[in-house]
Amino acid sequence: WAVRNNMAISSMKTAKDFAAAILERELPLKSDFPVKGKLPGGMVPGEDGEIGLYITYTREQPFKETLRLIPKCLHLGIGCRKGISEEAVRQAVHQVAEEHAIDLRAVESIASIDIKSEEEGLLGFAKDMGITPEFFAADELMAVEGDFTPSEFVRTVTGADNVCERSALIKGGTLIVRKTAVNGVTVAVAVKDMEVSFE
Repeated sequence: WAVRNNMAISSMKTAKDFAAAILERELPLKSDFPVKGKLPGGMVPGEDGEIGLYITYTREQPFKETLRLIPKCLHLGIGCRKGISEEAVRQAVHQVAEEHAIDLRAVESIASIDIKSEEEGLLGFAKDMGITPEFFAADELMAVEGDFTPSEFVRTVTGADNVCERSALIKGGTLIVRKTAVNGVTVAVAVKDMEVSFE
């Protein structure tokens, strides 16, 4: 089911423990997303227990032994200064992930403004993540609706008052990490709207 739904499995050992335990008793399921339809046999909604299943983009462990299924559901918006290094981009993204307990296996897309489309550091980081980054014109970013952290300086340089937050939200969803600046890189994260169905 996880493979069919393009979800990473946090631990194959925990998956085996979970599969063995569900034959003996009902196990709890927690989800960051609405669950549509019936749960599979042996599963009940819950947030505590010896072992349980958590569908999430985080690294949190609500159960004593937590099997996390991690869907591709996060959009990274990245802004950066000219000539930024790949390592600087990586450090910024990893710092944000650490501060917000985000599992980077949940990242589905990376976006920025079109004037950054040849930034080797940004391109190198995206390639390392196995993601082809997308770049958008300033007017496309400015057309994104929402409450953003504006910068007049960024607007004069790029034509958009905020690159990372608008880039993160260009495909819709909800902003879960606002503009975070780390050594010449700005990062924002949005989670897409999705439902979980076992049927």
